[in-house]
Order: sequence, then C-alpha cells, then structure tokens
Amino acid sequence: MHLIADRLPPETVDSSMRLRRDIRLGPAALRQKEWWFGYAHDEDARAFVSWSFVRSMPVDQFRILVVDLASGEMTHVKRELTYLEGGGAPAPGSSGLSLRHRGEPSLTYVDVEPDRAQLLVEGLRTGRESVEVDLEIIRIGSPFTRRQHYGPCSYELLHRFTDRIRGRVRVGNRTLALDTRTTYTDHCFGFVPRTTTWQWIAACSTERASEQPVALSVLQNHGPHAQRYAQVLVDGTWHRLGPVVDVEYDAANPLLPWRVTSSDLDLEVTVRHAHHDQVRIPPMLPLLVHLRHDEFVVTCDGTARIGGTLVPLEGLRGVAELHSGRW
Repeated sequence: MHLIADRLPPETVDSSMRLRRDIRLGPAALRQKEWWFGYAHDEDARAFVSWSFVRSMPVDQFRILVVDLASGEMTHVKRELTYLEGGGAPAPGSSGLSLRHRGEPSLTYVDVEPDRAQLLVEGLRTGRESVEVDLEIIRIGSPFTRRQHYGPCSYELLHRFTDRIRGRVRVGNRTLALDTRTTYTDHCFGFVPRTTTWQWIAACSTERASEQPVALSVLQNHGPHAQRYAQVLVDGTWHRLGPVVDVEYDAANPLLPWRVTSSDLDLEVTVRHAHHDQVRIPPMLPLLVHLRHDEFVVTCDGTARIGGTLVPLEGLRGVAELHSGRW
C-alpha cells in the first residue's frame, strides 16, 4: 500500500517527513496524494533541470525535464511506477525522508543529513539515450510552509527557494555540471480535489553568495477548495502578499508574455522554453487520471509592494505551470 505523510503537527517542520500512514481505502483514497518537485536553473552551465515524484492511489510517477538553455534542446522522461517505496526507519541524524524505486529505473531521493539531500537516478532511458542524475541538495534556511484546510480537503506544503544544488546530469553523451545557490524544492501532501486547475509560478534570483536572494511564488488554484497565495522573499524575510492575483496569458499561445497583477504585485513573465505533457491512465479510457500539464522555463520582472514601498523584482529565473484535469 502506498504511504502518505501525516498532517504537520504545529511544532514540527522537517521532521514531518517521517510521519506516514497507509492510505485508507474508501471515497477519500483517490484524493490523497503526496508529491515532491524541484528545479535547478544554472545560467553558468546553461542548463535547467526539473524533477518530480508523485505518489497516489492509482499509480506512482517519476518525471525529469532537462533543458539546454543554449540550444533549446529538451529531454523529458516520465515513468509510471507500480510502487514507489517510502518511509521506513530514518537514517541517524536525517529528517527521515527516504524515497526509492528499486527496480528499473533505479531512483533514490533521500535526506542523508538534516541539511543535505541527494537525488540519484540510474537506468532511465529515452529512446536510444540514457539519463543519469547525481545531485546533492544542500538545505539552507527553513522552508516556507502553507497549510490549507477546507473541510474534506486539506493540503500541506513545504517549499524552499534558497537550497544549493550541485552535481551532474548526463543525457546520452552530454554531461551538465550544475552548481547553483538559489533554487527550489518542495514537498506537498494531503487530500486534494480530484479535478484541479492551477497557474503557478516559482522564481529565484541568481545572485552569488555575497548577496541576499530574492524569490517569488504565486499560486492561483481554481475550483472547489481552491488554494491561493502570493509571497516574496526579500532581505531574508518572507512577505505575504494579497492572495487574489490575476494571471493573464494567451491560452492559444502561452509562449507570449504573461502578466501577473494584484494590489501588491505587478509582474511580467517571459517564457523562455516550454514543455507540454498529458497523462492518461488507463491510456485508452483515462477514467483514473486525465491531465494536461504544461511547464515553462521563465524570467520574471516587475515590482512588489511591501509595507507601502515598491520593491523591484528583476531577472528572477524559474518555472511556471499550467495544470488542468483529473488525477
């Protein structure tokens, strides 16, 4: 049986990753989900890499997207997995997260120390090319947390914008060496409506260690029990902005610039690269999962109003998503 993280006790954050329980069969089972997402955007290496693990009742999934920012060449691989192992006894000194798939491909995402995690991927193939990943994730600071409770649907999110990621990603005979200080990882879990639609943006500055990072996150989730938030990280402090945000884009051509506005935010989002994906389970008659999920590599520029003062947001690099369907 798949395992899902329990709701965070108020006094814990990182240690919550070891609190797990079996999915209970019944009407709520298909709404209970857990997923991890992260990206590394390295301008020096001219590379963007994102990955995700999803655990749910119908099926587990791993996916990875590698973008060569110089040529625009993209490699995307996803695998539906019959069982993604999680939980178990935490390693001494770790936060308890241990996520593995022991078959083909070999996948490991584990917190080996309180301030360090590792992503290892071997035996993953796309066509004639193999994909291998060896990334070290160095935790810096505490995660920003969100807790949403709407009756039958509850949702927890831990997200980090100041992790450092270093290591390598090999696609065929090309090896990308990554070393980036400001990047994004998250861990989400809870009871989520089966049909969801959202627009989401997460972006970070690319300054060096001598400068304070700037980060931005915006979510507009639609439908019943929708989650909405907007926040920025400036001078080492998270600031919550008004949660009602208009995300304007051309649905017929989402590669055109987006506009994100609210009483506290005025942002232009430039799409640099895009990947479009669909998930259908079962493939011929997708009764369990029928999703359209588009991921964009973006640059964000604009201003945020914090305490009555306009703060510039310039050259933030990150990811945007358009997500719609049943899962």
